[in-house]
Amino acid sequence: LPFYSGKLICYLFLQLKWVDRRKSIRSNLAMKKQTISLKPITILVNLLPEILKIIGQINAAAYRSYALNKLTEQFPSVWPDVLEAIQHIQDRYGTNRRLTQGFSHKALALSRIIAQLPPIYFSDVINIIFQIQEPSDHVMALTELAKRRMGLWPEALEMTRQIKDESARSRALCEMSEYLPKELWPEALEVARQINNEIARS
Repeated sequence: LPFYSGKLICYLFLQLKWVDRRKSIRSNLAMKKQTISLKPITILVNLLPEILKIIGQINAAAYRSYALNKLTEQFPSVWPDVLEAIQHIQDRYGTNRRLTQGFSHKALALSRIIAQLPPIYFSDVINIIFQIQEPSDHVMALTELAKRRMGLWPEALEMTRQIKDESARSRALCEMSEYLPKELWPEALEVARQINNEIARS
C-alpha cells in the first residue's frame, strides 16, 4: 500500500467515532486520496485488528512505522509494533531524505516517538540506536533518549566526537547544551575546541 494509506486511516478514525464500519475500510482507503491529520478521538476497539492488518500491508517500514505511531495515543499496546517497524527502516541519506514523507531514517523516527514512549521500551530503543551507522543520526536519537535517561549523556557526548562534519558536530553540541549535566560541561567544551571551523564553533 502507498504512504497515503496510513494517513487515510486517520481519516477513517474520524468516520468511525460512532459507527462500526469494518466492511467499508478497504473501499474508503482506495477512494480517499487526501492528507488529513489525526485528531484525538475515540476509536472502536474491535476495529483495531483490522486496522493493524491494513497498516501491515504498507511495504515500506518508513511509512508503516509512521502510520502505526498514529495509533499509540489511543492504543499503547501498539508500541512494540511501532518499534519493530522502525527497526526495519532502510535509512536514507542526503538532502532529499528531508523531503520524504513518513520516517525517512531510524533516528528521525526515534526522535519523534521518544517523548511519548513508555520507559519499559527504552532498552528496545537503545538496541535500535546501536544499529544506526551514521554518527550524526546516532547522536540525534541518543540525545533524545538521554533527555529521559540521564545516564546516557556520556555516551551521547562521546559519539559526538565521531561526527566528521564540523557543522553537524556543532549542531549536536548545541542540541545537547540545554540538557547536558553540569559535570559533563568540561568534556563538551573539549569537543567544541576540536572544531576548527570558527563559524561552526561559534
